[in-house]
This record gives sequence, structure tokens and C-alpha cells, in this order.
Amino acid sequence: MKQIPLYSLVIFPTIEQIILIKSFKKALQDKISWFGSANSNAHITLLNLENELTFGRT
Repeated sequence: MKQIPLYSLVIFPTIEQIILIKSFKKALQDKISWFGSANSNAHITLLNLENELTFGRT
């Protein structure tokens, strides 16, 4: 059986969205005193996606 390829996808928002998310993270950090990713840039990461479109291809 052919192995399904795995992919990683990272999505970076616009600068305006990054600034907005940074303010949300700061507010959360101020409220709960600790927030592990408070200083990381805004992004969405999807790991190990399976590409179903490769099924049936040779």
C-alpha cells in the first residue's frame, strides 16, 4: 500500500491581525499572570495533514 504523504501548514495573519492578537495575549497574560506563548508571534500551525487526494493514484 502506498504511504499517505504528510504535510505541515503554517498560516501567518496580516500585520493588523498580529497586533490585535498580541493585545489579546497581553490581556490574557495580565489576567492570569502566566501565559506560555504570550511573546510568540500570532500564527496557526497544522501538522501532519493527510492528503486524501493521493488515494487511488499510482
